Amino acid sequence: MSVVDVPMCADGSDRTPRVVQDRTVLAQLGAALDALHDAVGTHIMARRTWLQTCLDHDTRYEPLAVVVPGPDDSIEAVALLAVRRRGRRASIVALGHGHSDVSAFPARTPAVAAALADAVVEMLVARRGSWTLRVRHIDRGDPVAARIAARLRHGWLVPGGTSPCLVLTPGRDLRSYVGKHYVKNRRRRLAKIAELGHPVVEEITRDPDAIAAALPEIVDICRMRDLAKGRTGMVATPEGAARFRDAVLAHAREGRMLLLTARIGDALAGYALCFVDGTVVRVWNCRFDPAWSAYGIGQICRAALIDHAIATGLTSVDWMLGNEPYKQALSNASRPAEDLFAASGLLLAMLTRLGLLVRAWARTATADDADPPRWVRIVRRVGKPLLGS
Repeated sequence: MSVVDVPMCADGSDRTPRVVQDRTVLAQLGAALDALHDAVGTHIMARRTWLQTCLDHDTRYEPLAVVVPGPDDSIEAVALLAVRRRGRRASIVALGHGHSDVSAFPARTPAVAAALADAVVEMLVARRGSWTLRVRHIDRGDPVAARIAARLRHGWLVPGGTSPCLVLTPGRDLRSYVGKHYVKNRRRRLAKIAELGHPVVEEITRDPDAIAAALPEIVDICRMRDLAKGRTGMVATPEGAARFRDAVLAHAREGRMLLLTARIGDALAGYALCFVDGTVVRVWNCRFDPAWSAYGIGQICRAALIDHAIATGLTSVDWMLGNEPYKQALSNASRPAEDLFAASGLLLAMLTRLGLLVRAWARTATADDADPPRWVRIVRRVGKPLLGS
C-alpha cells in the first residue's frame, strides 16, 4: 500500500490524516470502513460493496483514499476518490464515478469532517501538474464538500440532481399515497391482462439463488427496454452487463438486494431490482418488456413494491436519482444533491465551467429527444473533455 502523510493536517498524534493509493484500498480498509459507514448511515451506493464492483470493472481510474484514522484501527472519516491521468493533467473524481447515484464524505463528528476536508485540500494543493476535481451527487449541505470548496481558490459547488422518495407513515395504505384513480387503474390493468388467459403473478424475493436464476431474463428485458427507448443502458455492452450482474449478486449475497417480478404465463413481463438499505428500499433498476407496455406493467410493479414496503414496515421508497414523471407522481419528499468542482488554476477552472454550461445547454435543448441530432452529440463530446471525464 502506498501511504503519503499530509503534513499540514498532522496533529502530532496517531490520527494524522493519510492519503492511500492502491487498487486494493477498499479491501484493506475493510471492516473499519464498513463500521464507519454503518455509524453515519452512508448510502448503499457509497459503500464498499458497490464501490468495489465499480472498481473491478473500471480500469480507467486508480483509487485514491484520504483517511482520518481513529483509535484501535478505526476510521473517523474518509474521502474515497479516484484519479485518471490525461497527459500531465489529472482528473480526480469520486470512486464509482459514472455509475453511482450518490457520493459521500462520511465523518463521525464535525471536527473530523473539518480535518478530512483540510486533508483533501492539502493533498490537492501538493499535487504536481494540473488537475480537476469533480465529485457529483453529494447530499446538499455536506460539511466536507462545503469546506473543500471554501478553502480552494478555484473550488465551487453547484446544484445537482434530486432523488424523489415516498416517505411512509404507519397505518396508511397504498391508496392514501397514490390516490383512488391510481389504484383503480392498477386493478383495471390487471383485469385486462387476466382476460388474455394468464393473470399477472407478482413475486418478491431476497433469496440470492432465486435472484441469480432470474438474471438472464432480467438482462434481456433491461436491454430490450433501453433499446426501445433509444438509450444506451447499463447492460448495452458486455462490460456493462458483467458489472450489472456482479453488483446484483454481490448485494444479494449480503441480503441487500430485493427482486420484484411480474410474470404473465411463463414469461417475465416486468421487474424491479432494489437495494435494501436499512429501513429504506431503493429502486435501482426497474424495467418491463416493451411488448406489454400498453398494459401498464411498470405501474403494476411500482404499486406492488409500495404495497410490499408498507406491509413489511419499511420507512420509505427511494426512487433514486432522476425527475421522471412517474417518480414525481409517487413521491412526497426528495433528497437534493450538489456537485463539487475544483481546478488547479484559473484557466482550467474557466474551461471546466464552460464544459458545464455546454453540456447543460445540450441536455436542456434535447430533454425530450431520445435520439438527439448529430450536432448535439458533437456538443456533448466537446463538453466532456472540458470536464476532464
